[in-house]
Parts: sequence; structure tokens; C-alpha cells
Amino acid sequence: MHRTLSLTLLAIALAAAEDSPTIIVTAERGESELERAPVSVNVVEAAQIRDRGYALGQTDWLRELPGVIVLGNNGGMDGGTARISLRGVDPSFNAVLLDGIPIHDGTATDGLLNPAMLNPAGTGRIEVLKGAQSGLYGSGAVGGVIDIISIRPTDQAENRVRLTGGSFETGQFEVAATGPAGSKVGYAFGASGTAAEGFSSATGPTEGSDPGDHEPDSLHRISAIGRVEVRPVEGLMLYGAGMVMNSRQGFDTYPPPTYASVDPEDDESESEVAMTRASAGGEWKRGGTTLSVDAAKTWVDRLFKDSGDPGDDQLKSSETWFSLRLRQELGAGFRVGLGGDDRQEEGRQHKDGVGTRWDDSTGQHGGYALIGWSGTHGEASVTGRLDDHEAYGSQTGGRAAAAIFTEDLRWKLRGAIGDGFVAPTLYQLHGQFPPYSFAGNPDLEPQTAEQYEIGTDIEPIDDVTLSATVFRTMYDKRITYYTDMTTFDSTYINGDSDEEVSGLELGFGLRDIAAVGIDLDGWYTHLDSDDGKGKPSMYTPEDTAGMRITARQQHGDFAWWQSLGGQYTQGLRTGTNRYADSFTVVDAAVGLLYAQRWEAVLRIENALDEAYEINPPYTTAPRAFYLSLGAKF
Repeated sequence: MHRTLSLTLLAIALAAAEDSPTIIVTAERGESELERAPVSVNVVEAAQIRDRGYALGQTDWLRELPGVIVLGNNGGMDGGTARISLRGVDPSFNAVLLDGIPIHDGTATDGLLNPAMLNPAGTGRIEVLKGAQSGLYGSGAVGGVIDIISIRPTDQAENRVRLTGGSFETGQFEVAATGPAGSKVGYAFGASGTAAEGFSSATGPTEGSDPGDHEPDSLHRISAIGRVEVRPVEGLMLYGAGMVMNSRQGFDTYPPPTYASVDPEDDESESEVAMTRASAGGEWKRGGTTLSVDAAKTWVDRLFKDSGDPGDDQLKSSETWFSLRLRQELGAGFRVGLGGDDRQEEGRQHKDGVGTRWDDSTGQHGGYALIGWSGTHGEASVTGRLDDHEAYGSQTGGRAAAAIFTEDLRWKLRGAIGDGFVAPTLYQLHGQFPPYSFAGNPDLEPQTAEQYEIGTDIEPIDDVTLSATVFRTMYDKRITYYTDMTTFDSTYINGDSDEEVSGLELGFGLRDIAAVGIDLDGWYTHLDSDDGKGKPSMYTPEDTAGMRITARQQHGDFAWWQSLGGQYTQGLRTGTNRYADSFTVVDAAVGLLYAQRWEAVLRIENALDEAYEINPPYTTAPRAFYLSLGAKF
């Protein structure tokens, strides 16, 4: 079950199979082999992104993973605020990391990250760890972990550039440079920018109307990331890193005096997000001992201009993070891990003409212990964690996982069970959003959940892989959005204790069919959810399924490929008594590579021009074309 290991999403060479196993770092907060993992892990790598034609945003890169649901709430070029659900679990239960360090914005509405924050430049790979992981990662990791891993220094200097242009007056650039700076120092740098005139995020008063008939909502985004590594002696690596990002997105809002319908001609409303992060740390390896340390400071500044609410809203947050981890190999296949971390967060909301609406801070520190075992025919680990939250006191979490497999890893049976908690965000406690009569709820309690899964991964014959997993998540006190229909006042509340979601995820892959360079991948996810009142949970589709076929050819210095993929979604509840129509979205890509150096890729999104609305009347993109030109030097 060999996989391809690629370390840059700007890679322009065709991926070649490697004999070495894919190494992941997220499953146990340390290096391990993907094929031996006792929990569900998916890796999004360079070859997959290239084959699909370089989608503009990282939220699109996750759509084709079994059990991963990506929906855009408010239309526009990047879906407004994207909802990334792992196995139907509420997106606020996901832990999102950048290089193993949380990306968190306590002032974000619903606790959901703006998709701009999931698009840092210089991304190398994304690891998605599904299932309850609070035992390792603490608050916010009940549904799973999404770890965005940046590019790393290379032994030889590599410089890459890619330019993209296309529909909606879109232009994009990406550059990356990696290499050594002497015998003991390495560097990695990446930058990207996107500008688009866009289209109307709202279709207008008539559901399903053409977004092209209305005022377009533009998108402007730029980001850069850098990393320097120093290896002064054998076994020791020290690093310093930084990241900056700024994004501005237009949207359509509900204007006065009625606030009853969205105005598709709204050319004043927009949101701007700026994030800055500085981090440093290192890793020391000696024999069977690995000691790791990370420290980071992150600042997020969001400006919200709503034409229906005079006076800009500014929300600021900052977070300080520190983590220390020890991993020790004990012999006979046993290992232990110990770790501790501390998070301190501040946030406030300021309104022009009103002043500071709220200003608060919170903190949490905790530690975990892990014991694991690796053998020829099995893998197992048990993790326990204790957190101390400044507002909610002691909280516990844990995870137990095990797998048995054949020596050649062609068959694996795995199972896991875990639980954890998610503390309310600062915005959920205090946030205000007049004139829509919204106010946070300072009486909220932490939401908790338990999740278990059992699954199998099989390679019955060479180059054919099959996977299946059944799972169930049970919530307690899940934080939900609530509106009193008599007063129309809105806030957050802790929901019923009998909310749950269960389901099945399937995946298959066929490599080099009939030895002619054709790959086929497919996935299916079924979700059976209950909001505690006998209805499916909102934004939790009953069924999603998809398939992708990719063909590759090579002749002399020329290599080219074609890829066609589609995804079907049905049973999506978007409101109290509203269900979205089922829809199928198809995309296609054609690429040409010359001399392993020059590349051209054409991507067609929504090739069938499917008109669908995940959250009416906000719409998703109609058919679009993008051409990318890349070079390596």
C-alpha cells in the first residue's frame, strides 16, 4: 500500500510512486506511518491538487475525502464562511492547525474560521485526522483535526512560480523558494495572491435567479509564509517562522427598513480579515527520545462593513500558544508520550459611533499522556488528557485506538473511541450584531461529545484499495443558534443532550488501470443525524458521493494528463423547514508538462453549470474556466 509523498503544492513534475511509506505527524503528535495508523487519516498531497487543476482555495482541496463535507454558507467566490464538517460533526468541533499549532479566532461568528484563514501561502500538504482527538489536542478536537503543513527547506535550491487567470476577471499568483543557506541552515518561502471581480453572492428575491444579473462581490487575498531551520548539531533542529494574510470579500446583506430579503445590488457590504503569526521552536532527537517545543503568537483583525448596519464593526483577537512534548521509545514496540500546552486568548468588539461592545480574555492549559505499541501485526495507543479552563474548570478527554493487519499491510481492521469538550468562543459569549437583535450568551456551558468508529482498509490485489468505516457521534449541550420567533431576538444556547449523527464512509482507488496510466477514485458518505427534536441536523447532508478518473501519458519530454470528477449531494437541510434540492457538481482539468519544468493547466469548474443554492438565496459559482502557467527553475 505504497503512497506518493510530495512536499509542495507547487510541484510541477508528475508524481512517481515511491517505495518509502508516507509519514504523517498528526495522528499521535509525532511521526508515524500512514498505513499503520489505527485511526482514520487522509492526506491531501501535491499530485492530487495538480491533477484536479489547482482549485483556487484549500476548502475545495478537501471536498473529495470520504466523510468530509465542505459547504459555503453565504455564496460568493469562496462561499462566504465555509463549513468544513468531518463526518457530519458540527464544524466548531474541528481543530484547525497550521504546522501543528492551532489557528483559532475567538471573535468568529459560530466559532467558524473564515476560509481566508485556511489559505496560507506555501502549503506543503494537509492531513485530516477524523474522529475524537481531544485526548491529544484538547478543546475543539472532538470532530477531528485539520493540519495544514507548510513547505520545508530542501537540500537543493528550488524556485517555483505559477500564474492563473480566468472567469470573473480572476488573477492569481503563487511563488515558492526553498533551499539551503550554508551547511546547517535551510529556508522555505511562499507567497500567493488572488484578485477577482466575482459575481453576486445573492441571486435576488427570486430563488434560483442568475447571479450574473446583479452587482458582483469581489475577492482580494494575499498571503506569505516563511520558515528558517537551523541544525547546529546532529539530531537538533531549531526553527523560526512567520505568516501574514489579508483578505477582503464582498457580500450581500439584508437592508433596512424590513431586513426581510437580501439585496443583490449591495455594493457596500464587505468583510476584511488580517492575520499575522510568529512562531518558533525546535525538535531534538537522540536515540529513541524526541523532545519538541513550539511557541506562537497569532493576531487576527476583522473588519465588518454591513450596509444594513451603519458603523463598521471591528473584532480583534490575539492568542499566545506554548507546547512541550516528549516521546520515548521503550523497546519491544512500546512507546510513551507526554505533553503539555498553554493557550491564552484575548478578544474585543468595537463599533464605530458606539465604542467597545465587549472586551474579554480566557485561558486554558493542560497535559496529556500516551502509551502505544507497534508490532508486526498490530498497532495500539491510549491517550488521556486533563485540561484546566479559566472559566469552566477541569475538563477531561481521551482516545483509545487499535488496529490489526497483515504483515504486508494489505488488510487492516481498526477501531477507535474518544471524547472531549469544546469551550464557547468569546464571540458566542459576548458578541453583538444589531440591527439583527443578536447578542451572545454569557451563560453558555462547554459542549461535549463522544465518538466511536470501526473500519477496514484492504488492498485485495495490487493497485486496488478499498476502505469502509462506520461511526457515531453523540453530543451533549451542543451550542446552537436560536431565534425567539415572538420577539425575533437571537442568541446561542446549549442544545439538547440527545443530538447525534451516525453514518458510513466508503472509498476505493484503482491505480494504473490496464497499465495504460488511468487512475479511478471514488467515495461515498451516508449521514443519519438527529438535532434532538427528530429532524436532521442543519447543513448535514444525508448522502454525498463522488468519483474521479485521471489519465496520464508521456512521450519524450512531454507529459500530459486529463482529469474528470463529480460529486453528488442530497438530503441537505438548510433551515427550519427547508431542504436544498439535490445537486451534482462536475469539474475537469487538462494539463501539459514539458521537460519537467514548464507547465500549463486548464481547469473547468461546475462544468455542467449546475444552478444550486446551499443556503438560499446565496448562490455558488456558475461554470468557470481557469488557465494556470507554471515554471520550475
